[in-house]
Amino acid sequence: LPYPIIIARAFNQMKDAIKEYENDIFIALLDYQSDTLTTCEALDYLYSKSIPTLVYDDKFSNEAREEVLVHGALEYLLKKQNADLLYSTRLIDQVYKNRLIKAIIVDGSQRFRDELSINLKQFGLTSMQASDAYLAMDLLEQHPDVKIILIDEDFKGDIQGVDLVENIRLKYPTDQLVILGISPHGYNSKHSIEFLKKGANDFIIKPFIKEQLNLRIMQTLEMLNSVEEKRKLAATDFLTKLDNRRSLDTVVPSMINYAKETGLSLAVAMIDIDHFKLVNDTYGHGIGDEVLKFISTILKTSFRSGDLIVRNGGEEFCVILDKIDKEKSIQVLEKLREKIDKTLFKNEDLSLHITVSVGLFYGLKNSIDEMLNEADIQLYKAKNQGRNCLVSSI
Repeated sequence: LPYPIIIARAFNQMKDAIKEYENDIFIALLDYQSDTLTTCEALDYLYSKSIPTLVYDDKFSNEAREEVLVHGALEYLLKKQNADLLYSTRLIDQVYKNRLIKAIIVDGSQRFRDELSINLKQFGLTSMQASDAYLAMDLLEQHPDVKIILIDEDFKGDIQGVDLVENIRLKYPTDQLVILGISPHGYNSKHSIEFLKKGANDFIIKPFIKEQLNLRIMQTLEMLNSVEEKRKLAATDFLTKLDNRRSLDTVVPSMINYAKETGLSLAVAMIDIDHFKLVNDTYGHGIGDEVLKFISTILKTSFRSGDLIVRNGGEEFCVILDKIDKEKSIQVLEKLREKIDKTLFKNEDLSLHITVSVGLFYGLKNSIDEMLNEADIQLYKAKNQGRNCLVSSI
């Protein structure tokens, strides 16, 4: 497993480890003991700390399975080199990813919502509840980190489950949000099929077995993760691991909309490596690639996590900064230019002095292309002024 592991050989050691590393622990793997009191006591403690737990046994026992599930275990698995091992690896990976997302439960029964919320908590999912369609839509608007919504067939209000699925899909496509329908009818019923026709990723029949719910949630979220990873890969520059040009079309429109709503401006900078063709011609494209990665590393450490850093193509980069005033944007970009100027590029016995020219547009226009064009004009001026400088439209 690609995660640090803490080993505890007794209940008190486990409590001490959790006390010391509680903020870092996202899952517990618990060995089933013949002394069920010890196992259940450990499970109760782990549940009180909101730590999802997998329990492993040497051989299957239905009595043990039911007992550990009652005490909050996420799953009961066998310690064998079989499908259980692969399944547990998938569960661990999904629980790790679940820390960053939320779920919404839409159902007319408070009791059922609470029970389902407990199940989701055992899977590492933070959940919110809605008793009607309007509250569900409001929660989706307010919480962009919601990645799965579980919708019952019947609840109060004029919009019912299947209709809510249809309304959600008008705004949230299947590659952005998982919808899991909940129905008391069988898999072959008209109601269950309608969930899928209207856009649900899957559905589950209630009352359901806990492990079945885990499987449905995991499989649908895995599909969503796969789509998101492919989308991210398509928007990532292979060499530098920065965002590529495609990100400007997918990310910047929302930045423009936010700036319009708040009356703020954007800082759009074009950054070009000076005399890069000479580097390629003199030392070869392999060194040229290393220079690109060298500049990219400095870029990654010079801006905030929410800023957009893009390799625009060749030796050209662009950076989009929001929620920043014009003086601060100039200060940040000038600091970047100076840092590159003062940091020597080294590759084995080779040392090179690399510089960049920066063109900055500060303001707001209707499209990223318009702002990039303005920044490019300033970059052209920087090149004409002798390179290794920043020129701004401000």
